[in-house]
Amino acid sequence: MDRSSNIIQDEVTNRTWHIGKTRIRDASGCTATVVYVGPVASAKDPTEVYCGVVWDDFSRGKHDGSVVDRSTGNLVRHFHAPHPTSGSFLRIGKVDCGVALSPMLLRERYVTLNSDELVAPHNLLPHTVQTASGRNDKVVEFLGELKIRSQQQLEDLTTVSLRRWGISSVQMSESWSTLNHFTEVDLAGNLLFDWKDVATLLHVLPNLRNLSLACNRLGDVEFPDDMPQCPSLTHLNVRQTEIKSVESIMALGHVFPHLQELSLADCPIQCRSEDAKSLAAVFANLTFLDCTHCELNSNSQVLAWAFLPKLESLSLDDNPLLENWDGFNPEQHFSSLENLQLAGTGWKNWMDLTIPLHRLPKLNRLRLRNCPLQNGLGTGGARMTTIAHLPKLQMLNGSLITNSERKDAARWYVRTIRRMQQEIQETDSTSTSRKPDDNPQYVYWTTNHPDFVEGAQPISGTNGFSKALIDSIVSVTIRSMAANSCTMEPLVRRFPADLTVGRLKALCSRYFGLDLDLQVLHYRASPDQGFPSAMDSDECTLAYYGVPDGAEILVNELDAEALNNEKQQAEKDLLERVQKQEKELAEFQERQKHADTR
Repeated sequence: MDRSSNIIQDEVTNRTWHIGKTRIRDASGCTATVVYVGPVASAKDPTEVYCGVVWDDFSRGKHDGSVVDRSTGNLVRHFHAPHPTSGSFLRIGKVDCGVALSPMLLRERYVTLNSDELVAPHNLLPHTVQTASGRNDKVVEFLGELKIRSQQQLEDLTTVSLRRWGISSVQMSESWSTLNHFTEVDLAGNLLFDWKDVATLLHVLPNLRNLSLACNRLGDVEFPDDMPQCPSLTHLNVRQTEIKSVESIMALGHVFPHLQELSLADCPIQCRSEDAKSLAAVFANLTFLDCTHCELNSNSQVLAWAFLPKLESLSLDDNPLLENWDGFNPEQHFSSLENLQLAGTGWKNWMDLTIPLHRLPKLNRLRLRNCPLQNGLGTGGARMTTIAHLPKLQMLNGSLITNSERKDAARWYVRTIRRMQQEIQETDSTSTSRKPDDNPQYVYWTTNHPDFVEGAQPISGTNGFSKALIDSIVSVTIRSMAANSCTMEPLVRRFPADLTVGRLKALCSRYFGLDLDLQVLHYRASPDQGFPSAMDSDECTLAYYGVPDGAEILVNELDAEALNNEKQQAEKDLLERVQKQEKELAEFQERQKHADTR
């Protein structure tokens, strides 16, 4: 056995092991990567060959790749695992390296109509279930098995799902010619690690339009040199395949020239704005791009996709990103972009984020949640603030923006900008700071929707509210959704817009008999509104949440016992995790101590 290279030929099993690439699985479905093949210092038989693996689930293993030498007592490291309990040694003869995808394998899974293999002979499943009392076993009927099977014949199917079949390679066979009508294949969660197998699949299934390779540790793209183009493929999912380099992404574009949708989620890609024109040339037809959780910490990496001529939807969820759009030119970049997702990003300043986005000509849908700039705003406040800063949006976080939401956001925003300008003038009349007319959102609201902002006076005075706002009155209907008061008549009242949520809860507590500390308030502008907006800060006012005249406020009461149980369970889970980590640390320190004393 030659261990001088990353490819090892094992005489025991006659397998070829690609160190750091070959994937294996255990009987329970847990997967791992082979990182070592050879003898183990702690084994009884020093000549026996083992596989050292790193499990995807770090808690599945027993060590970090180091063992205590049976003969010397010294600590011997065979490989480096990223976690103290992510490594294991497996006898090489018992390692399951998966199966090869072939027409024969497919026909074993998709049985023919005349097969005698029935799941439910005589329409009865072979197992039984117990009744609630536990006294009787009931048989389970399964009707229509043959009808279902008739819709699963390989000769008629165009879409095949092969998720988690343990496929590690693709077998070349002439029999594929009977199945080349497949147009969609899902290979997510298998054991593929070599792009040559992907090339084989594309060769035997030339009519594929949709291919998912998600959660296969393929690494950077390495197609054969003579790899032809695949013009039929339009949808490709390579989520969590560990693609990194821009060269790999370019290779995908060259092989799939008509690609329309591409998912690179969970891949630590390394594109830069300098690659923008090259990427635009090979992805000329791309309309959807998913870069969720791709470790993008610079907007230069986002601008790498800025020149894609047909890009309509872009997901940047769960990327840290920086706090500015350095180099971003709305007149040239993302000219076709309609849908942008920025949930879980690191933006902290509204103006730095929204002024460039406001200038994008076609942007009308946005997903923006769990960002630092929304801290302390609450659900309703964050929604209103986003609508105010991006007035052209038609949909926010999957919900259509109503006309009343747009009007409330416009009035709040115009008041705020006028208040800021008024404060500047009061403190320094000679200040040359930005005027309201220099703000593109302010100009948009006052120019395109003057009816929305008519009479919107600056918010000023005590606690940031003007007399005009304090004197404004809204009529609301308060309805209890709590179990012990849901049958009570709703309460209809007129309140000043500066009434705080805390004072409103006190009123609900007296009228509906609800616990003040367990109340949860939501509001909806009209009964036909989809999901009500939360009012989750006692200090904020009705005006802050944009509660319009005629709104409905829904009051509910949390289950104290359920909350207590949930808290106790969370504390229990935390304690168990801490104890487990302390145990792992103690075992590791003991091994180190034992090695030092030797």
